[in-house]
Amino acid sequence: MDIQSHLKQFGYFVCGKVSSGVLAIEKTEQLEPDLVINDVIMPEMNGRELAAIVRKVLDT
Repeated sequence: MDIQSHLKQFGYFVCGKVSSGVLAIEKTEQLEPDLVINDVIMPEMNGRELAAIVRKVLDT
């Protein structure tokens, strides 16, 4: 069972997976989630860069 299934099992809303950091930022802007889980190694940017951008998006 993957983490998405576990979270759903405990009643959390899971918006799904995206294939890049850019799409993750777009989804974050749309949904304003409480939690974002991402890989460190991914296309277009690394996970640390994404985390920094997500923090800025959610702080505004």
